[in-house]
Amino acid sequence: MTEAGRRELAIVAAIAGFFLCCHLRVLTTGYLQLDDLGRVQVGYNLWAEDGRLLTAALMTLLSFGGRMLDLSPLPQLGAIALMGVSGLLLSRAAPELGASRVAPAAMLLFATPFYLQNLTYVFDSLSMTTAMVLALWAALLGDRSTIPAATALLAALLFYQPAVNVFLCFAAAGVLLRLARRDPGAGRAAGRAALALLAASALDAGLVALLRVTGLVVLPGYQAQHAALMRPDELVRLLPRNAHDLLALVLRMASPASPFGLLALLALVGFLAVALSRIGRRGWPLALLSTAVLLFGFAGPMLLLRDPVVQPRVLVGIGAMLSASAWTAMRLLPSGRSGQAVVSVAVLLLACFARDAFAYGALLRDLDRYEATVLPPVAEAVNAEHARTGLGALQMLGAMPFPPVLRHGLARAPGLAPLFDNPLNGISWFGLALLAQYGLEDGIWFRDADPAPILCRSYRETGPGYSVGSDGRSMVLIFRSGCPSIRP
Repeated sequence: MTEAGRRELAIVAAIAGFFLCCHLRVLTTGYLQLDDLGRVQVGYNLWAEDGRLLTAALMTLLSFGGRMLDLSPLPQLGAIALMGVSGLLLSRAAPELGASRVAPAAMLLFATPFYLQNLTYVFDSLSMTTAMVLALWAALLGDRSTIPAATALLAALLFYQPAVNVFLCFAAAGVLLRLARRDPGAGRAAGRAALALLAASALDAGLVALLRVTGLVVLPGYQAQHAALMRPDELVRLLPRNAHDLLALVLRMASPASPFGLLALLALVGFLAVALSRIGRRGWPLALLSTAVLLFGFAGPMLLLRDPVVQPRVLVGIGAMLSASAWTAMRLLPSGRSGQAVVSVAVLLLACFARDAFAYGALLRDLDRYEATVLPPVAEAVNAEHARTGLGALQMLGAMPFPPVLRHGLARAPGLAPLFDNPLNGISWFGLALLAQYGLEDGIWFRDADPAPILCRSYRETGPGYSVGSDGRSMVLIFRSGCPSIRP
């Protein structure tokens, strides 16, 4: 094997090994997120309705048919292997950098508390990570040719649309690198990136529109609501709202007062200071535009949606901002104390992520154990009410409380709180899906709850903290949290 081959193998192995260790608890616990519950129990493959056509095709292939099969942790292991490929791409794009620099920079693409949610999804983890790597590849290809870059980016969009922010961040950082080196080709690089983005976006939109017109894909209400773009007259009202909501989630999970948030802020500011200090006067307009693209890469085009999904899993651009900044800063500062400082900050960020990943995995395991203890008697009580009354509809009020160990853990690591959904919160079918994991019988369906005061009058404790009864039309499951007036 050549020296370059050994270097690349070391980078891939280091990245995959790091994430395998960090996510080991998640992989072995086997906890199912809400969408995974539905896919395991019903077997639905509905990614095409989200415009994620290649995800639907990939999972159909892995399941040997259209109905989903629980393959955990195979997709997650595949995702971790693909994370190593990101290091291979960066290594080949910057062969002058050693493995000890490329590996930390590549790891930062996925080493954020936000991406912990992406890796927890059994069925989505592989396609989301594939989209990230393809978008990175598209940005690196954009330095040389527009058509291959647009093709790779189109594939990324058909796997997972928020991955476009990876392309934006690396393309912007690449332009800043050229400007800092006084490269006359910076403007052409920016133009190729913009052209690739426009071409991929137009092809993606045209393909989805064609499928909708032909009736091959029908966008349900939820997908249509969250995919709709703002009208021009809505920009002034909705754009600040979107920026506020998405930034609020970022600051909640990575507050500047937390070690990870502080180091991330230091890394971004430091990179921009180094890059901008080397740019000549004529390059400033393009430099300011590239800086804006990089800084808004956490949300990117999602800012223009009328009702974007505000969840950690869509903020893949945070890792792209950090990874692109670190990788570019290492190329600008290949040696000396400044270069060592860049590597040190990257390693400290990885250490913070590892701490969060281990804590998240442990808390997920504790939640899984708690549900396995608490929910079987709840499901049994609902089954008994179903047998007694013959009613099939079930209303739910309130939410199953988190266990004390989880509450304590989130008090110590509050940035992890948005990663924990509570499916037994009375608002959707997923609560029934969770109860079905622990013995809820077939023939019971979800019904929206009546006003709380009406239901709370019927509260008669069946077990610790919950009540199961009926109102003549449907069964009623009430957790004490749904009736604040009721004291333990």
